[in-house]
Amino acid sequence: EIRNCDWSSDVCSSDLWQRYFVSEETRIKRVIARGEQAVEEGNLLKLEGVLTADYSDQYGLDKSSALGAVRQFRTQYPSVFIHISDLAITVGDDRQTAQATLIARVLAGPAEDPAATEIRNERLRVHLRQTDQGWKVFRVETPELKFD
Repeated sequence: EIRNCDWSSDVCSSDLWQRYFVSEETRIKRVIARGEQAVEEGNLLKLEGVLTADYSDQYGLDKSSALGAVRQFRTQYPSVFIHISDLAITVGDDRQTAQATLIARVLAGPAEDPAATEIRNERLRVHLRQTDQGWKVFRVETPELKFD
């Protein structure tokens, strides 16, 4: 579906650019960045938009429980910064599913002493699915590292 628009319009050219020239990997990076930002800001509404209705994780949390866990974490740690590194994305052959592996380094300042920063590193495997609203996360796992 191509809208009838004036090619000089920034909005039109931006929409066309996004639709036809932005890779699925770039779209997935943006979803991960929105999730990262949502947790940093404590914005549960934004985080909810990143997750599918049937979200689950290896700890048995569903979407509602995961949002509650983030709310509790943000209450305990009002100052949070997340740095994503080693991001690798694989889009499935069907172009409907994808996996992203990454390392999330979380720096969190507890409410009772914001100057005392705690650091935690997590290797994550994020499973995504293409929906009517774009890519969304349906599962997050902490994979076991295997050494050869």
